[in-house]
Amino acid sequence: MFLKPHTRLIVMGTPDFILPTLYRLVKETTENGEPLFDLVAVYTRAPKPAGHGLELSYSPVHKAALELQKTYSIPFEIVTPETFKNPDNVAKFQSFKPDLVVVGAYGLILPQAVLDAPSLGCINLHASLLPYGRGAAPIQRAILDGKKETGLTIMKMDAGCDTGMILKQQAIEITPSTTAGTLSEQLANLGPDLLIETLHENPAGIKQDDAQATYAKKVAKSEAQIDWNNSAEQISCQIRAFSPTPGAFTCFKDKKGKLLRLKIYNALVCKMESAQKPGTIIEASNKLVVACANDALELTDVQSEGKKRTSGKEFCNGHLLTNGDTFLTIDEK
Repeated sequence: MFLKPHTRLIVMGTPDFILPTLYRLVKETTENGEPLFDLVAVYTRAPKPAGHGLELSYSPVHKAALELQKTYSIPFEIVTPETFKNPDNVAKFQSFKPDLVVVGAYGLILPQAVLDAPSLGCINLHASLLPYGRGAAPIQRAILDGKKETGLTIMKMDAGCDTGMILKQQAIEITPSTTAGTLSEQLANLGPDLLIETLHENPAGIKQDDAQATYAKKVAKSEAQIDWNNSAEQISCQIRAFSPTPGAFTCFKDKKGKLLRLKIYNALVCKMESAQKPGTIIEASNKLVVACANDALELTDVQSEGKKRTSGKEFCNGHLLTNGDTFLTIDEK
């Protein structure tokens, strides 16, 4: 695609995944020092009431855009439609006359009339190596599936769910300590360079093989409850996939018999010398180790109900748990 100075740009996103790319785009210049892009609008999900006071909670992109408005050289709008099924919202989008639209984890389906509005098209930054991981939760699903790598795809959007032409991809390793939070940050930081390279190279694109496609459905909170009858490897993937949110959890009884939840944000698989009942604490001194169906898990980063996040060792000291105590598979609360 031919990029000219002052290309009219719309950026669409909701979590902070797209922010490194947004900041790069508004600073990008031509060889002559002219702005390559003129940001005309930022689209993000509408603020929602939250907390006991039901005060409006703004998305990370919304907050960043409000700050950017204070320093950016030209005025731009922050737009928060609830849907694009309303013709007025489509007309509003078209009125910006964008040359290019860049999308990353926005959260709303874009109809064909919106996709057709920019002369250079709508480009999506998707957090998987498509066609694997189409849908809302590709980062979490890659870890849950035990993948050893994932990556970032730059895609030309069409009316399907992450079905457009692949323009460029970059792979990244998933390690035994990778969490959804750290992986999201790593992929977000790949975005600016990979997108700029793609825009300048203007590749023809590769059609996705639908036969190889998988769907990464949205994470449900019910998936976060740990079943210690699973293998240590499975539970490790579950913990890391739901870290930091919603947070994989188990339950335990304190010395007064009160049932409490324990969120686990990271854990390492370790060998177990002899079989133990799943959920049994087999070490609670220098570290916190729990038996699984096979092997065991060292819980390295945890948070007890109503407390701050801490190490497994500090948790044991605070709750006076000892070898032989058990974590519960079923939430009895």
